[in-house]
Amino acid sequence: MSIKLIGLDLDGTTLNKREKVDEETKQALEESIRRGIHVVFATGRSYYSLPSDVFAVKGVEYIITSNGAHITRLKDSAVIYSNCIKAGSSDKILDIVVRHKVHVEAFIEGVAYIDRKEYENLKENGSTYRSIDYVIRTRKPVDDIFQHMKNNENKIENINLLFEDSEKRRFIRKLLETVPGITLTTSFANNLEVGGATTNKGVALSYLMELLNLKSHNLMCFGDNQNDITMIELAKIGVAMGNADILVKETANYITEDNNNNGVANAINKLVLK
Repeated sequence: MSIKLIGLDLDGTTLNKREKVDEETKQALEESIRRGIHVVFATGRSYYSLPSDVFAVKGVEYIITSNGAHITRLKDSAVIYSNCIKAGSSDKILDIVVRHKVHVEAFIEGVAYIDRKEYENLKENGSTYRSIDYVIRTRKPVDDIFQHMKNNENKIENINLLFEDSEKRRFIRKLLETVPGITLTTSFANNLEVGGATTNKGVALSYLMELLNLKSHNLMCFGDNQNDITMIELAKIGVAMGNADILVKETANYITEDNNNNGVANAINKLVLK
C-alpha cells in the first residue's frame, strides 16, 4: 500500500466523546509519521478552537481548519493556504440570516465568534442540542456579530448556522442554495456550515498533496459526517467511522469501528502499518 498522507477529521473521528485522542490512536498516528507518512488533521473547527490533544501528536506538520478555508503550517503557525467566502456572497448570507433570525457564528482568522447576547443566553439557559461547555471554551463573544462580520467581510472562513427546528433548517438551506459563490455542508444534525465557492476539505487536501508531490493513490482519509465526504471521495482509501452518517458510509470503501473504540487506530494498523 502506497499511503503517504493520512487526512483525519477530528470530532466524531480522531477525538473520542471526551474530545481526547486515545493513546492507541495517538500511537498509530505517531508510528505512521515515523514511517514517513504525513498526518494531517482536517476539521470544521477554527484554529483557536482546536483541543490541546491535537498538538500533542508528535510530528504533525499541517492542520486544515474551517472545513478547508485555511491550512496552517505548525512549525511557524503560518497560514499557507486560504480560501474564504467572498464579500458579495457574505452580504447575501447576512441578509437571509438577519431576516429569518438564525443563530449565527463566524470563523474569522482562526477565531470562532458569537454574538454576546446569544453567548450569555446559552450560559444562563443552556441548550437542548449543543454542549454549553464547548461553546464557552471555543467561542469568543462580540457585541454585534453581524457588524463584526461586515467589518471583516473578506476574512470570513466559515459561517456556522444553528437551528433548534429541523424544518427551519431545511427552509434556510433552500434559500442559501440560491446564493452563488458558496458551499453548504453540515457536521451535525442541527447546523449548516457555509464556506466559499470552492471551500472544502478535499480541495484543501488537493493543494497540500500538490505541495508534497503526492497523488490521490497516496491518500487515506477518515471521517464521520457530510463535511468529510469530499476528502473521502478523493482518497484511495476512504474510511467511514462506525458512528458515521449513512451518506459517509455509502461514500467510503472501508468502515471501521466508532470513535470511542479506536476506529482510526484499528484501520491504520490493519491497512497501513501491518
